[in-house]
Amino acid sequence: MTDVGGKVPGSLPTDASQIFEEGIRVPPTKIYRNDVLQEDLLELILHNCRLPHWNRSDFNAIVAAIRMAEKRVLEMAERFGDDIYYSALEELLDRNKTAMGKLIMNTVPTEKQYFEDYICDDGLGMGPYKIKCAMWRKGKKVIFDFEGTDPQSISSVNFFLNEEMFKMFCGVYMIMVFDPAIMFNDGFYDLMEVKIPKGTLLKPVHPAALSCRTHALGRIFDVLGGLLGQGAPDFLCAAGFSDSPHLMYSGYDKKGEWYQLYMIGFGGVPAKPMGDGPDGHSLWPSFTNVPNEFLESYFPLVIEEYYTVPDSGGAGYHRGGNALCTTYRFLEPGEFSLYMMTAGLLTHGESMEVIQVPVVLKHW
Repeated sequence: MTDVGGKVPGSLPTDASQIFEEGIRVPPTKIYRNDVLQEDLLELILHNCRLPHWNRSDFNAIVAAIRMAEKRVLEMAERFGDDIYYSALEELLDRNKTAMGKLIMNTVPTEKQYFEDYICDDGLGMGPYKIKCAMWRKGKKVIFDFEGTDPQSISSVNFFLNEEMFKMFCGVYMIMVFDPAIMFNDGFYDLMEVKIPKGTLLKPVHPAALSCRTHALGRIFDVLGGLLGQGAPDFLCAAGFSDSPHLMYSGYDKKGEWYQLYMIGFGGVPAKPMGDGPDGHSLWPSFTNVPNEFLESYFPLVIEEYYTVPDSGGAGYHRGGNALCTTYRFLEPGEFSLYMMTAGLLTHGESMEVIQVPVVLKHW
């Protein structure tokens, strides 16, 4: 859902100081009970959104996907029987745990490794904010400790990082970098211990604002790469753009209908020992760009330029991925917001030397 209320369209206020400014908050609640949709709860949520028909469509798509997954699970259980189905699940978890255990033993040292990275600004002129992590192995278990991470921000760049979510991030990273043949599931979770101090940027105290958390999220992967790459330099990557810039453009068109554009910015994937980094990639692996023809058909704008920026990825034996430049011309008065990061901060290369790539923002 691209809008859940709050003080600005898109529910991503860069100047929020409390979570109450960022939209409606719904605690874990069953929106379906005994396979029956709780219409009153859904209407309550949609009543707080600027585009309720869009959000209703998104919700219905999610439900349809879950229904299909449910159907496939039931088909397997009916075909093979409950006992075989559940034993197969346990076998997949055990295979993952065994493979990840060997991977941890081979890539994580018993001595502590340290790495830190930064969020350059919080949107209010304060920063940088440090994200620091230590990693070491104790027996068969790998430990991550974020002691030394800066205190939480008064703005919305905080990222409440759940320990189980970080385990997922780490597992995906290790499997994709070291051994993509490993089947991914959560069988390895008890091989990891994660410590995140309360009151820090990654474990802020309520009611801290959280809407612009993707800056810290992107940096988490750079920190993981810096930690794991120290013991395996052949797999060490440079820093990427490691962010998920968000652009919002909204208002009323000539027909008096509300429009709201939500775009995610793409940047360069870091260089690696085996080759150049890909150009114009999203922080999210499976995201693709929205066709410009679609945007121009459904929103009051024209895309005047759309290209990768030559030599923006940093020089080297293997270069980093180049940035993507998009120039918009807005045809109707409206509200515009943009949040992004890394301008003004040095980023590390493959050998941990720092490099800087210029970032230009143009305002009309």
